[in-house]
Formats: sequence, C-alpha cells, structure tokens
Amino acid sequence: FVLAINRLWAISYPMTYHRIFSRKNARLAVVFLWSFSMLIMVLYYNGNSL
Repeated sequence: FVLAINRLWAISYPMTYHRIFSRKNARLAVVFLWSFSMLIMVLYYNGNSL
C-alpha cells in the first residue's frame, strides 16, 4: 500500500516528491508503523480489545 502511494505521488507530483518522500520522512514512517503495530499486538495479547 505504501509503495503504491509512493509511486503514485512520484508520477502525479514529481516536483514535490523528494520533499515528501525524503530519507528522514521514510525513517519516521517506519518508526511510526512499527510502534503502532507493536501497540496493537501488545493490546491484543493482553486481552484488551480495541
């Protein structure tokens, strides 16, 4: 899903692509997605439903 958004943005908005999809923003996205996934997993295994 994220790769599809990345490619769509590169084709649709080539002038702003490098500003939006920089290495810094990619790292932030990875950290956020891993943290969110871990939170969901911990809540699930502790028996708390969302």
